[in-house]
Amino acid sequence: MLNNPPKLTRTRSQLQSCSRETSPQRWAMLQRRLGDIYLDQTSGNERANLEGARSCFENALLVYGRQSFPQEWADLQNSLGIVYAQLPSNKPQDNLKKALNCLQAVFEIHTQEAHPVEWAKLQNNLGIIHSRLASYGTERQFHLEQAISSYKNSLLVCTREAQPLEWARIQNNLGNVYAKLLNGNRSENQEKAIDCYEAALEVFGQDSHPLQWARIQNNLGNLFSRLRSGDHQWNLEQAIEYYKAALQVLSKETFPNDWAQTQLQLGNNFLEMPDGEQAVLHSKAARCYEDALQVITQRSDPGSWVKLQANLGDLYRAIPGAKSQEAAIKCYRAALNVWTRDAFPQQWMETQKKLEHAYNSLPKGKLLTELKEAIRVLQDNTQVQLTADHPITWARKQKTQGDRYWLSIKGDQQENLEAALYCYQTALHVYNCDLFPLTWAELQSNLGMIYCARQVGEKQANLEAAIKCYKAILDSLSPTIIANDKWLLTQRNLGDAYYNLAEGNRLTNLEKAVTHYQTACQVTVPEDAISRQCTTGANVSSKDLAAALAELALLAN
Repeated sequence: MLNNPPKLTRTRSQLQSCSRETSPQRWAMLQRRLGDIYLDQTSGNERANLEGARSCFENALLVYGRQSFPQEWADLQNSLGIVYAQLPSNKPQDNLKKALNCLQAVFEIHTQEAHPVEWAKLQNNLGIIHSRLASYGTERQFHLEQAISSYKNSLLVCTREAQPLEWARIQNNLGNVYAKLLNGNRSENQEKAIDCYEAALEVFGQDSHPLQWARIQNNLGNLFSRLRSGDHQWNLEQAIEYYKAALQVLSKETFPNDWAQTQLQLGNNFLEMPDGEQAVLHSKAARCYEDALQVITQRSDPGSWVKLQANLGDLYRAIPGAKSQEAAIKCYRAALNVWTRDAFPQQWMETQKKLEHAYNSLPKGKLLTELKEAIRVLQDNTQVQLTADHPITWARKQKTQGDRYWLSIKGDQQENLEAALYCYQTALHVYNCDLFPLTWAELQSNLGMIYCARQVGEKQANLEAAIKCYKAILDSLSPTIIANDKWLLTQRNLGDAYYNLAEGNRLTNLEKAVTHYQTACQVTVPEDAISRQCTTGANVSSKDLAAALAELALLAN
């Protein structure tokens, strides 16, 4: 619901009674007024309000041209820039660049000599937009330098004596940009940031402007936590003091988001402290993270939420005992709701490894409910009995024994393969793709190569079983999850399996073999990555691919 419906309704009604053709200037004036009303709304759908404002300002510009109405044209360009800077988008940088173009156009009218106050405001707005654009794309340094230039230009007109509050805001903004600069002398830039923040605090006192004061305390905390110069321990201690100062003003009830972000940063600094009683520091960090999670949710701020879950998981995992490990598992499982295999492959893989370690740290008899249930179902559906009290320990032993049989050069090779096959199959009852993706993929790959080399049973059935193993890997995991050479090796082995299939549609099998060979040939797999159990015993070469292509052409004709 809009917060000024009478004014909105009246202006809409007035617009209906005139047209651009009969009363162009009045129509444009009403369009501009309606746009201002939309822009000032603090309730209702933000995107709808901003889109309404944008449409109205663009309509007004159809009448207020650059030459005929320079002042109105400049004001509308400024208003459009403000709209684009706030307009939500899947690609925020696109709207920010539109805002930049609008504001830069205004300088044609609002020069420093003719309109110094408006010029200074424009410079500040340009600085804000450049600072935000620095978060996107590859031109970070350029936009940060442009932001600094714009803020400094604004300060040529906006002085502490003339406009103390605006001057303090610009000093804070300038400090934020210096804090982000990575090129040049990093320590010097950070010192400049500190000077700017301290200048802003000359105006924004704790009693007179508590919120602004607290946010600058937060900015100083962020800066000292990343400060390159001086003693690292001392810098972190200073950062902690700034965060604690900010929390004197920021409460969960009055400023929940600021409070939660400060708790998050405070926890990070406790966690990073190199000196001091680590158990005490970790306990303080955990309390900060737990407090932050009272406000930060997966829906409201997934980026901060997932980092909190991951950090908490690390803290819990470092504490011995079943309850701590179960708490860590809960955090890691929660983090995987955001860090999915497709969207964040690196974080997903790292979290999966930590999750496996947490499982391995559980005492005997203590397992997560879903793992117990998964094992119970497997026992109900198979003849395999998990004789150990701890299934992960049991599965690891099965895999290790399978490796020994598979790589053994002693005894009957087919008997060794059969023993390895059994061990790997039973290990898969615990090592599933969701909980242990890398170990699962290794087992599937080993099984596929064993089936290809197996002489027990029908060759066709063994090759089909191998194909199923290889396809399971490629369907479930990408090259960003498993090592690239292993992924390519799986493509190559799958090509071998299809090429060696004697039954079924030979043309179809050859086409599939060629597809996988071509994928595998994109990058040469290191020789030491290919196990002796692979069916061809050497890298896929142009000769292998040519043979498959030749037979394919023969059948096609």
